[in-house]
Amino acid sequence: WSLAIEEQYYIIWPFFIYLFSKKNLLWIICLCVLISIFIRSFAGLNNPAYYVATFTRVDGLLIGGLLALLINDHLRIVNKYSKSIFVLSGFALLLGLCVTQNLEYSNRFFVTVGYTLLAFFFTATIAISIEEKNNRIKKILHNRILIFMGKYSYGIYVFHFPVFWLLRTSVFNIVSDVIANYHVGKLITSIFCVMVTLLLSIFSKQFIESPFLKLKTRFAIK
Repeated sequence: WSLAIEEQYYIIWPFFIYLFSKKNLLWIICLCVLISIFIRSFAGLNNPAYYVATFTRVDGLLIGGLLALLINDHLRIVNKYSKSIFVLSGFALLLGLCVTQNLEYSNRFFVTVGYTLLAFFFTATIAISIEEKNNRIKKILHNRILIFMGKYSYGIYVFHFPVFWLLRTSVFNIVSDVIANYHVGKLITSIFCVMVTLLLSIFSKQFIESPFLKLKTRFAIK
């Protein structure tokens, strides 16, 4: 479902960029983010639409689009406010989690404003990471391990669910025959599934994603 929402965004958003001025796009983004929060708030926890529907989750993609617009023409504003947004959204997320004491995605806090705050937090993280000026957050984000995970993050995102869904039970049963401890068995199973996911992601990056990415120059607007 998440890939479906992304593809819908990639198909529709270019038409908005073509048809509207950048100033109007900023207003459209703000309006759509508010509409997304509103729909989620009234969809009800018993309705899966709050989690998987395009109009309830498009706010995250649009906030990323907002960053792209601002970087091109208002980089100083991005650099000036990105750290504040990073801190404030992070603090609001922690506060919401402390108050609700619930990490479930169906948490009422997440369903209303939590997903939007997450989008602002990670968008600000991206903005900080591309700043020319060095700072502590940027240094952390440029850690080799994080760079490696970022390089293969799309494959990890795509493959983690089918890998865990297909292998988790069978691998755990095999491990349980050797190790009696339930929690250790779960840990070993998770590590194994993560390693398989990473291997598939590396393979995908080298032999599927990279060759397709090389084709994009043929479709560049001149």
